[in-house]
Amino acid sequence: MNSSASSWRLLAILTISFAIFLAIPNATGLEALLLQDAYVDNGKATINYGSSGDLRVFKSGTRSMRTFLKFSLDTLPVGTTAANVTQARLRLWVNSNTVTLGSIAMTPITSPWDELTIKNSNSGGMTFGSPKLTGLPVNSSSDFVSIDVTNWVTSWISGSLINEGFQIEASSTSTALDLYLDSKESTQTSHEPQLDIILASVGPQGPVGPQGPQGATGPIGPQGSIGLTGAQGPPGPAGATGAQGTAGPAGPAGAIGPIGPLGLKWKGEWNEATPYIPNDAVFFAGSAYVALQTSTNVQPPATGAWSLLAQKGDNGAIGPEGSAGPQGLEGPPGATGPKGDAGLQGVAGAPGPQGPAGSTGPEGPPGPAAVWPTHILPQGDLSMGEFTQGTPP
Repeated sequence: MNSSASSWRLLAILTISFAIFLAIPNATGLEALLLQDAYVDNGKATINYGSSGDLRVFKSGTRSMRTFLKFSLDTLPVGTTAANVTQARLRLWVNSNTVTLGSIAMTPITSPWDELTIKNSNSGGMTFGSPKLTGLPVNSSSDFVSIDVTNWVTSWISGSLINEGFQIEASSTSTALDLYLDSKESTQTSHEPQLDIILASVGPQGPVGPQGPQGATGPIGPQGSIGLTGAQGPPGPAGATGAQGTAGPAGPAGAIGPIGPLGLKWKGEWNEATPYIPNDAVFFAGSAYVALQTSTNVQPPATGAWSLLAQKGDNGAIGPEGSAGPQGLEGPPGATGPKGDAGLQGVAGAPGPQGPAGSTGPEGPPGPAAVWPTHILPQGDLSMGEFTQGTPP
């Protein structure tokens, strides 16, 4: 139970014990210091009872409660050996809350425990020594019960038994048991557990003798029980990244997710003859619109029928004229065009010079017989009159 007062209690007991021991050389009775007391309940396995005013020892069917006690032997005079102990007795106060009397069993504990953290759920790893004391009767309440534990105390002093206290539980012969014992936090009668040790006469300590030669290294003792976990230290530096592990097997396919919202259906340029339904998207006058309801021949952006998706942007400023590009390659000749209309008759040119006389050609064939005119009118300014032409003579 609460161990905050252990230091001053130990100091007080040591002071009184040494005062008595120095003042009365034949003094033989001493009290060990109670360091820790608690109990556990398998019916409430996760609760700690380290600060309870009662210590419970209980058995009924499968439910049980066990008590744990630990005493310090630092109150014994310096130099006390196991041979100096003539008797050691545990004294417990069975208080008036007790319901069912019976017999108990006690077992020495050899692993560390703490009254502020012990509970049934973490007591399974505790280790125990021997001998176990069984069949110890508890016959009355509102009374002390005294139990001989001399064998344990001498073994603790000699080191043959680890001193981590002891456990009190119902004896295997008890079918039902319900004891309430005072703890060191008890406010009802304040009879905390006591361990009284009687020593044979111990003389004053002699002078320190000369140091003997170092003995040979003894054999390695058995591994001790695992201590309580200490506080977590600061994190160390990050280690080097390990090699890439092999890829694990593919996990099962996940469940199909819910269907997403209906997307837009692009219908191209708006047409007055096309019927549109919600989520149909069109292009009109440079902007894009989405249909909000079923419609035909309702021109965007009619309120309630269409919603603007993308607004047509303004024309940008004309950019500066680019520099002339390089001369392109000469293309192939084109096809011959159709013949044009004949042009106007040109002005007659000047007569050319008289050519040389040609050679006399061959004589032509004789012409037809001549016909003489029978009557010829005068031509021009002739002095002749008319005459009649007839067959030549």
